[in-house]
Amino acid sequence: MGQNKALCEAFRQIRDGQVWQQLAPAQQTFIEHSLRDFTLSGVALPPEAQQRFKALKSELSALTSRFGNHVLDSTQAWYELVEEPALAGLPETSKAMLREAVEREGQSGHRITLAFPSYLAIITHADDRALREEVHAAFVTRASDQGPHAGRWDNGP
Repeated sequence: MGQNKALCEAFRQIRDGQVWQQLAPAQQTFIEHSLRDFTLSGVALPPEAQQRFKALKSELSALTSRFGNHVLDSTQAWYELVEEPALAGLPETSKAMLREAVEREGQSGHRITLAFPSYLAIITHADDRALREEVHAAFVTRASDQGPHAGRWDNGP
């Protein structure tokens, strides 16, 4: 739609026409932003450049999706099973959340994951410095060539 010359021209005609002054400021802003978006979408490019632009946008979309999937896969793959003493400092609600996570998986203890509620509970409240360091290291190296799943879902390339 961003490269639709006829639609872009219709917006230009409104902006350049007599009706422009009768439009509300919000309507004028909408039209101005739409014209800007047409320009940024390559509507004024020559046909061969438009095709290249479309190909690049498609490639970017695929890479963005793959990047996000790698982060999600690496986030879901990591977990740590711990017993109650390692969770000193956590509020009872956080401990209950970690118990529920382990029960869903049919395991025992408490399941720490890189899902944000679990991660935040450990980083914010856990007294165990080594546990906080391990969880933080796993979190910041997701989808990379480092950490517990080094290279498996590497977004570096």
